[in-house]
Amino acid sequence: MKNNMSTFERLLSTMSWEGKLVVKAYRNGGKGMENVLTTEAFNILEFLPRKTFWTPIVNAFHMKNESARRTFLKELDSLSFSILPDNYYLKEPVTSHARSMPVQPDGILETDSLYILLEVKPIKPGPFQRYQMTKEYYLVVREAKRLGKTPLLLFITGKEPPYTVKQYGKAYPVPFIQESLPYIYPQTKSSTLILDELTNQVEDVVTWVTWNEINQAVKLAGGTYVNEDQDTYRAVSRLYEEFQAIIKRHTK
Repeated sequence: MKNNMSTFERLLSTMSWEGKLVVKAYRNGGKGMENVLTTEAFNILEFLPRKTFWTPIVNAFHMKNESARRTFLKELDSLSFSILPDNYYLKEPVTSHARSMPVQPDGILETDSLYILLEVKPIKPGPFQRYQMTKEYYLVVREAKRLGKTPLLLFITGKEPPYTVKQYGKAYPVPFIQESLPYIYPQTKSSTLILDELTNQVEDVVTWVTWNEINQAVKLAGGTYVNEDQDTYRAVSRLYEEFQAIIKRHTK
């Protein structure tokens, strides 16, 4: 179980399942690898001053649900992070990993009122699995409902939509999820969610942002950040400069 692990322990645990692929994939420090980028970037983002740095980040999100954006901005101080969490399962009760429709988010973010499932792709665009977006959408709505929170499905990618989906082609998230929900929903055997409600809710749940937009938001915030305590100022400066270095490293 990863629940009590640090973010880097979770990264190592995830890598351990890749077997022989680890040797070649991570020999260069994991440059360009999705899980390494996620771990490094959010290890910085979690500890940057929330209002100064996360306000422009949240404002960069492409989202229809402006009420959720306002809530996010209002509740930044309560924002918590779980990066590379354990598997979730769409079929309950869970009988086996393979048969229970596993979903492994790249992260779960929470505020007092929001439940946010994070799906990260490399800066050099990588494809989505055939029904990955749809499964993650179903999961975030279900888990948010259990907690009495508002769901958001946040895609952080190297480029703006449409995204490449394996065995499908180019797809915009909202219509793709709406189109594929009738295939995924019956398999979950849900007793708590209604297909029509799920379909009508997609636009309010899905949001996306590119790594470049996040980097520009951090750069903007860093350029205007002030603190009379020079020790604190320099510490924060090192953090946001390291974030920019991470993005540059994974871009090459």
